Amino acid sequence: MSPQHPTRTKRITSDCYTKTDRDTDPSSAYCLGREAEEAVVRLYIALGYTILQRNFRSHQGEIDLIAAKDGTLHFIEVKARSDVRYAAPQEAVCARKRHRLRRTALYYLFCHPYLPYAYYLFDIAEVYLDRGKIHLLRNAFALEGESWTV
Repeated sequence: MSPQHPTRTKRITSDCYTKTDRDTDPSSAYCLGREAEEAVVRLYIALGYTILQRNFRSHQGEIDLIAAKDGTLHFIEVKARSDVRYAAPQEAVCARKRHRLRRTALYYLFCHPYLPYAYYLFDIAEVYLDRGKIHLLRNAFALEGESWTV
């Protein structure tokens, strides 16, 4: 039997999900982030949205949620914070992050050319873990200024 490489991590299962053994604490950022995403999904469904995709990834980046309602496609970034003394959740969506979200959204639209949506909005869902509240910032920023070339 060969010795295990010291930097490798084995996969284990916890109450939250399968993850590496360096992230087993249920109060970890990963677990809390996934719980925040679940709460946002439940809220959007309760508001009448259809969730089309979760965690859409491309070489450009990742979009947490893609939802649709009334002919509008919403690209949703979920930001959770347990302590807002230093910054509000929306402040974590800086110009660079917005650029990556726009590029990823354009790639999603490129991959799904026959979607029947006329409008595209970027929402930020702020999840305040300490208060148990969710604040939705609809149309937080625009798609303008980005172009996609293949």
